[in-house]
Amino acid sequence: MGILDTPASDIVLFADLFIFFSYIVMASFLVYVGKQVNYEKKLTTPWVIIAAGLLFTSLNLLIEVVDLISGVYILSRPMLWYIFNVIGSIALILGFAALMVEKRLELGLLKKRKLEITDLMANLKEQYYKREISEADLRKLYAGLVEQLAQIEIKIRNLEKKKVKKK
Repeated sequence: MGILDTPASDIVLFADLFIFFSYIVMASFLVYVGKQVNYEKKLTTPWVIIAAGLLFTSLNLLIEVVDLISGVYILSRPMLWYIFNVIGSIALILGFAALMVEKRLELGLLKKRKLEITDLMANLKEQYYKREISEADLRKLYAGLVEQLAQIEIKIRNLEKKKVKKK
């Protein structure tokens, strides 16, 4: 058997199944990472789109596995390969583009939330000076807001560090 000879179908079947399941693991990992990197721990659309792109790309391998096992070609395999690769590629491109936009939006939302909290803290001080709330209530509310503000500051600083490193 020479180097350019086609490999045995058992080897191809194993390799295709292995790579197909690797794509599924990668897509699952992307969904997990997408949920962990968001400051609200929510899965956002770009991560789902990227995972879907990987899964569409992996369908080519599944088609080849079905063809190898059955030996019957129901539809022309190259046409399905092109369709799944185009859909998968478009999904990957759109997902990564949306992910870049999402990071900018996240930074903007955090800065907006920071301003809201500082305004709320100023309002609490005004209410205290007007004797609308007690000192104990002011301290309790103010402590919670300071904690939120510190967490937001850390997240903003981390996002801005990542932004500076990319430039």
